[in-house]
Amino acid sequence: MTIEMMPVYVERIAIFIMFLCPLVFFHELGHFIFARLFGVRVEVFSIGFGPKIFKWKRSETQYAFSAIPLGGYVKMYGDDPFTMENIPLDQRKYAYTYKTKRERFWVVFGGPLANFILAYILFFGLLFNGEEVPEIRLGVIEQNSLLYEKGFMSGDVINKVNGHGLIYPTDIAVDGTEIIQTMTIIRFGEEIKIPVNMSSKDFLFEFAKYPAFFISPIIFNEKGESYSLKVNGNEIPFELISFYAQLKNVNKVQLFDKNNNKIDEFESTNLRQQLIDKKYFTNDLVIKRSVKGYPAYSAGIEGGDLIYSLNEKRIYGFESFSERVQKLDSSPVDLKVIRNGKMINFKLTPIIEKRGDKDVKVFGISSAAIIVEPNRIKTPPKGFFGSLTGAFLETTKSSTKIFTGIKNLVTGKVSIKSVGGPVAIGKVASDYFHISLTYFFQIMALISVHLGMINLLPIPVLDGGHIMFIVCEIINKGPLSRKKMMMAQQFGLSLLLVLTFVALFNDFNNFF
Repeated sequence: MTIEMMPVYVERIAIFIMFLCPLVFFHELGHFIFARLFGVRVEVFSIGFGPKIFKWKRSETQYAFSAIPLGGYVKMYGDDPFTMENIPLDQRKYAYTYKTKRERFWVVFGGPLANFILAYILFFGLLFNGEEVPEIRLGVIEQNSLLYEKGFMSGDVINKVNGHGLIYPTDIAVDGTEIIQTMTIIRFGEEIKIPVNMSSKDFLFEFAKYPAFFISPIIFNEKGESYSLKVNGNEIPFELISFYAQLKNVNKVQLFDKNNNKIDEFESTNLRQQLIDKKYFTNDLVIKRSVKGYPAYSAGIEGGDLIYSLNEKRIYGFESFSERVQKLDSSPVDLKVIRNGKMINFKLTPIIEKRGDKDVKVFGISSAAIIVEPNRIKTPPKGFFGSLTGAFLETTKSSTKIFTGIKNLVTGKVSIKSVGGPVAIGKVASDYFHISLTYFFQIMALISVHLGMINLLPIPVLDGGHIMFIVCEIINKGPLSRKKMMMAQQFGLSLLLVLTFVALFNDFNNFF
């Protein structure tokens, strides 16, 4: 239950900016370096668009951070071909439009090239140090789901795709159409091959529905004392206990105190109900905090309180608590909590917050659930020379994937609905940041390649469009007419606006 939405969004925006700024900086730095190399005067180097928040001037260039962090730009002297005749003769040696075709090509190509170089550097660093990544694990799978019908079960660890090992979730998808014939999974130490026969895109869509979010088998009594649940001496994530017991033909679950003394025993089925009956609480029922300005804070609910019941109905888990809250009307409700062994009753009314196009009822509390950290896999370092070649192969492979994806999008093999925008990128960046820094930098490398490839598309207003104009000049043996260039730029801008609208529409449709 995402009660503290504002802090979450602020954190995600901060991570998104931290993720995007290096990509934008390197891209614009590529333009800047080649412009200065060929004597072009750079007037502005900005990270972001719109009003300038911070700016300073050094030599002839103004450097700035602008308000909208969704890109950046390098403003070069004399970069408008429609006004090049107005540039004074003694200043033309500093103007972009008066440089040779070769020099202008490198100034334009410098941006995408810098993105490829950044991706190479990131891949090199990951390979050189060796990578520590979490297992690619499935969360709690519903019994009527497609993956369950295929033979997957909660907690399965994906080990191989079509017989090939993988490190990242993105390794599952080569392009949007490749068929996954088989997957090898590890289920409680046993290796099992499952026939899949799905496209990688469809599988990833299903995979994303079941994040590996497991609660630790740590429970509390009314006094707040902690205990651990074990099956055959093993601590298993709470959601997987009954499945593990069934798989291993175990009927009993044992309860141990901090000194590892066995103090109780339960049946492996209906475990939550048994725990509640004996006044034990799963750790997700512990309140982490109440947020100032919300009903729970005003009523006096505190961090450390144990949720007991809502309107006299017992609560078995924070997820079910969240679901019950959404079914409430606007009347005051009775929320019982246990604090230091004493039952306390609070009367409070949920407030309604707008989350995208949905109205969500909230009290202003969050769960202190203890989450099971995923097992981590350490890949051996590749060494200096191995990393040099490995980073080149990873960059090339990523470029090929993106090129294939663009081709499939243009030919209709992949739906336009698969196009994502800044919201999708921001969510992926935030999710990967919390999972693993290795994942975070790996996805940054992929997006850097993506940014370079997209900018090379022959669309006017993109770098590829400028390169196309230079090629047309060579073929035409002179610059294009003013009318043709204006028509091309209007077409390119219109196409870019349409693609931006589609990406934003898909983002809001998928995430709100």
